[in-house]
Amino acid sequence: MFIGIDEGVDDQNNDPNKRLRGDLAAEALRTKMIEAGVIEEENATILSGNSVSKHDIIRALAGFNLDDNDKLILYLGGHSNGGVEIKMDEIFELDRGTSYLSDDELSRYVRQYTTDSTEKWIIADSCNSGGYWAGESDQDLSDLSNIAFISPNLSDLAF
Repeated sequence: MFIGIDEGVDDQNNDPNKRLRGDLAAEALRTKMIEAGVIEEENATILSGNSVSKHDIIRALAGFNLDDNDKLILYLGGHSNGGVEIKMDEIFELDRGTSYLSDDELSRYVRQYTTDSTEKWIIADSCNSGGYWAGESDQDLSDLSNIAFISPNLSDLAF
């Protein structure tokens, strides 16, 4: 599943050339993985645009019916922060700052819709995403079995 958020125009300088386009990154990665034979197109769900709901994510995960021999590849492209402004753990913005997916929620959803033996690949392409791996909560992704986590923000990783 590929989740990419178009963050729109940068509010600070109103420059459309400086917008975060997680939707384009999600589509590009999806296309390359299909072309490389890593995944089949019918199994490559994409949720993108400038608004994705938690319900969309849950519905997609539930629809996969993953079992022990399956693989979940989940890409998150967009904006996230340490949750300081809303007093949460790490968060991924789903709707330009009005709707969020916390790392604890993501971990809970992945746990609910996979088995311990399901191979899980999580690619979090956003600021502060290293905190999705491990933190102060007992619901972080590092608590899941059979998981690989990739983040461009390794300085945020907690071990």
